[in-house]
Amino acid sequence: MVRLLIKVLGSRAALVGWTDDPSAPIGKWHRRVLNGVEHDYFAIRYFPEPKFKKSIIPERVVDGALFKKHGKAILSHGINNLLTQEPVALMALPLTPKTNVCYWYPGVFRTLSVSSYFWVKPLAVIFDYFFNRRLKKVTSQILAAADLEAINAVKKRSHGVLENCSISVFPTRVDTKIFSPGNKTTSRKNVSIPKEKKLIVTSGRLHWQKGWPLLLDAYDQFLKTYPDSLLVFVGDGTDRNKIQKDNPNEPDGSGQTGWTSNTGIFGRIFKGGGSICDGFFGRRLVYFFGGGFGLRITHGGHSL
Repeated sequence: MVRLLIKVLGSRAALVGWTDDPSAPIGKWHRRVLNGVEHDYFAIRYFPEPKFKKSIIPERVVDGALFKKHGKAILSHGINNLLTQEPVALMALPLTPKTNVCYWYPGVFRTLSVSSYFWVKPLAVIFDYFFNRRLKKVTSQILAAADLEAINAVKKRSHGVLENCSISVFPTRVDTKIFSPGNKTTSRKNVSIPKEKKLIVTSGRLHWQKGWPLLLDAYDQFLKTYPDSLLVFVGDGTDRNKIQKDNPNEPDGSGQTGWTSNTGIFGRIFKGGGSICDGFFGRRLVYFFGGGFGLRITHGGHSL
């Protein structure tokens, strides 16, 4: 979705978030080329190194502190319209009525209640109390990747704070020029997987919040009907070792489950045609705050 927004806005979009460029300055606006288009870019931090053990301090707390620290520098760039999915950015930035703010709910669950940090869960109701009031005060438009029933549940949970706020249904989009059906035989041949084998692929951060224990339980049942099957996890995270311990990926490819990096089979699945899988799971069982860009900002009179 971010790619589509950037594609539509082009160089008019100024971006704020993490950076994987070790030469990029932190805490300063600079020019950066993404997919052949030059953008104004503000990096609040470098991408953290992959970890198999969660940090003592949650990443969102770190991001919130950095948005607070760099808030004035971010907004000093002549920003008129701001689009964000990050609750911590909305809470930390020194927003004024001069900025046209659009908040885009990536999901409408009470996300802190499913945090992997035990001390965070009790704070879910308290966070909602302050976040909903901030949301009503500083936004001019609210979008949600949810249906009307879920949106109404959010309003009810706010105890009247968001009752009169307009929250528009904003489904997730996809670029069909990139993600489109292809030839299954050719795609399977590109990754050396027999076309007769049932292939199930799931992607995302490897953490219990994504629901992988449930997926493995379901896959055990699936194997009873389709014993010649393969389940592939595409991604990385703190639970990779747990998954591999019980489900090792055999070098000869005969293992029933396995792990591969984002730069491996994942890229070839879609670049090779997209029809390689018999089943693909890319959604979360329980939603939590997503990563990626913290903000999507536009200059001048261009708004979303």
